[in-house]
Amino acid sequence: MLKISNDANNKEIDKITWEDIEKNQESEADFDLGSVQDVNITKTLLGSRNLDKNLIIGQLIIPDINLSLPILKGISESNMLGGVGTMKEGQKMGLGNYTLAGHYVDRKDTLFGGLMDIKEGSTIYMTDKKTMYEYHRL
Repeated sequence: MLKISNDANNKEIDKITWEDIEKNQESEADFDLGSVQDVNITKTLLGSRNLDKNLIIGQLIIPDINLSLPILKGISESNMLGGVGTMKEGQKMGLGNYTLAGHYVDRKDTLFGGLMDIKEGSTIYMTDKKTMYEYHRL
C-alpha cells in the first residue's frame, strides 16, 4: 500500500526560523484559485516534492486529527499539494479572518483528508514561529 505523507514538508518547516518566515512574507505569490486543479495521487506525490520553502509563512497544527501542514503564501498547485495556502494577499496571523485553502482527499492521513473528523471543541493551532495562535472548533 502506498502511503502519501507530508513528513518531508514537515521536516522542512522544522528547519524554518521566525526570521525566514518574516523574509518569506515579502515573497511574490499567486492568488489564483482558478488555477488549482483537482488532486490525484500522482499530483500529490510529485507536488509535495516541489514545495517552495521561500513561500512558507507558518504552520497549521490540529492534534486531534494528527494534522501538521506548512502554511504557504498564496494559492497555487504546488502550495496546495504541499500544505495549505493563504487565500488573500496581505493577511496577518492574529488579525481578523485568516483564510486558508487546501486539498480535501479521501485519505484521512493526507492533506486535509481528516478535516471532517474535527470534533466540537477541538483545538487548532497556527504559528508563524514567533506566536502560537489557538482556535477552537465551535
